Amino acid sequence: MIEITNVYFEQVITPLFTELLQKKWHIKTAYALARITEKLQTEGKSYFQLRDQLIKKYGKKDGNGEIMITPKGQVELEDVINFNKEFQELQEIKITIDVPKADVNLDTGPDISVQEMLLLFPIINTS
Repeated sequence: MIEITNVYFEQVITPLFTELLQKKWHIKTAYALARITEKLQTEGKSYFQLRDQLIKKYGKKDGNGEIMITPKGQVELEDVINFNKEFQELQEIKITIDVPKADVNLDTGPDISVQEMLLLFPIINTS
């Protein structure tokens, strides 16, 4: 069983898995990571839907009712304080993924950086 926060899921696991799933893993590790990925995608749907609802709720809208985006690609907000408060609450929610941690043999796995390995610790067992 794996327990992580939504913010860890969005800012660490999602980009990390996008990169790591492209690497060549031993078949058992690949299978375990694929199962974890499927579960994370299911859990992630709720998080991203709620995040989008907050953006719609607090986003500044143009004359056509569309959310306004700054030149830097960020959403313009009507009420930054309340958006941040609710968004932080959403990010701090812990999610539990009902799959065992992936067993990873460090001697036979692909080359990954120390930083990637540190980020993977919540979801893997190393040997």
